[in-house]
Amino acid sequence: FTFNYPSDWLQIQNTAPNSTLAIGDPDSADANGNVQVSVVVQKTLIPSGTTLQDYFNATYAQFAAQDLGYKPISEGTVLINGINTLENTYYINSGNTQKRERAIWIQKNRVIYIILCSAPVSDYSSEQKNFDTIVNSFRLI
Repeated sequence: FTFNYPSDWLQIQNTAPNSTLAIGDPDSADANGNVQVSVVVQKTLIPSGTTLQDYFNATYAQFAAQDLGYKPISEGTVLINGINTLENTYYINSGNTQKRERAIWIQKNRVIYIILCSAPVSDYSSEQKNFDTIVNSFRLI
C-alpha cells in the first residue's frame, strides 16, 4: 500500500496488534515522548467463513465489552479510491487521554487493512485535514 502524509510527520513505534506501519506528528508528543496524533495501518486476515461486516461488528462489540471508554460516534460506509470501505468513528481512552479515532476498513481478497487515525479529542478537528490526506490517498498496490 501507499499513501501521502504531512512532510513533518515521522514513522513512529507502535505496539497495536497487526500494526504494519505507524506515522505521527512529532509535535504532539507528550512529556514521555509518546506521539498523541498518529495514523496506524494494521493488516490482518479475515477469518474463513466470516464477512468483513461481521468481523467489523465483532471487533467493536469487543471494544464495547472492555473497559476502554469506547463511545461510538458514527458508523457507515465510505468510498475510498473506488473501493467501498467500512468506517467507524468513536471515542476511546488511551492511558489518561481521551482520544477520538477514525477507523477505515478495506478488504482485498482475505486481507483487511485498517487505517486508524487517532488524536486527543481536543486536537482531532485541527488534524482532520491531515487524516483526510492520508485516507484519501491510500492505495493498495
